[in-house]
Order: sequence, then structure tokens, then C-alpha cells
Amino acid sequence: MRDTASVSGINPIFTLSQGQFDQLTDIAWHFGILKPFLADALTINGPELLGGTIAILSTLLGEKT
Repeated sequence: MRDTASVSGINPIFTLSQGQFDQLTDIAWHFGILKPFLADALTINGPELLGGTIAILSTLLGEKT
């Protein structure tokens, strides 16, 4: 829980070494994706986790008409 409260967040899916991340940023740069945006896209923090959970729960528990 402490890591989700940090600004940088955590990487919930997989872990990249510094070399792998550098290779990925080189590839992403060709598509116009900047390194800070890629780093943010690969991590999750508390507000993102809370917002996603609320969205999923409201969809699953929503009233069907």
C-alpha cells in the first residue's frame, strides 16, 4: 500500500531492467512516445487504482435497464 501512495507508483504487471527500459524507450521514441509518458504508462499509483476500481465496480453493480 505504501508504494501505491508514492508519485512514481508501482509496476503491477512485470519488471524491466534499466537496459530493457532503455530499449523500450528507443522503440517508443520512433512512435512519438516520450520517456516520462512511457514510465507513467507502465506504473500505477493509488488514485489510478482507486479510480479504476470504482469504475469497474460501478459497471458490474450498475442497474440494468
